[in-house]
Amino acid sequence: MRWIDQVSEAELVYYVDGKRYVQAFEMRWYLAAELRHLLAARGISRVRDVRRLCARAGGGRVPGDSCYG
Repeated sequence: MRWIDQVSEAELVYYVDGKRYVQAFEMRWYLAAELRHLLAARGISRVRDVRRLCARAGGGRVPGDSCYG
C-alpha cells in the first residue's frame, strides 16, 4: 500500500485447469470527503440521488448492494 498516492497494490489469484494465474493491479482508494466533493460537483448531494444512480447502473435494486446499506 502506498499511503501518499492512496493506492493499494492488489493481486487476484485464480486457478484454471490446475494452473495458477496471478493478476496484479493497482487500485486507487478515495476519502469520503473526496467522493462527496465529486458527487456535489455533478449536482448529486442527496443519498436518494446516489441510490437512483446505483439502481440505474445495475438495472434495478440489487439485494446486499452497498448503495442500499
